[in-house]
Amino acid sequence: MQIYLSVLFELHTDQQQIYASVLFELHTDQQQIYASVLFELHTDQQQLDTIISRQGNFHKHKYLETASLVMHLVLR
Repeated sequence: MQIYLSVLFELHTDQQQIYASVLFELHTDQQQIYASVLFELHTDQQQLDTIISRQGNFHKHKYLETASLVMHLVLR
C-alpha cells in the first residue's frame, strides 16, 4: 500500500511571496517516509531557493511530526 500526498502552500505578504511545495511518499509496508521539501522565497532584495530532502525510517507518528515541522517552517 502506497500513499502519495502533495501539498502546495502559497503565502503572500506586501513585501514577499513564499512558495512551498511539499511531497510526502509514505510506504506503510516498510513504514518508511520520504519527504521532499522545496521552498522558494521572493523578496524585493533577494530570491532564495532551498531544497531540503529527507529520507529515512520513521514510525507512523513521525509522519505528523514531519508535517508539523514543515508547517512551522513555512509559516515562520
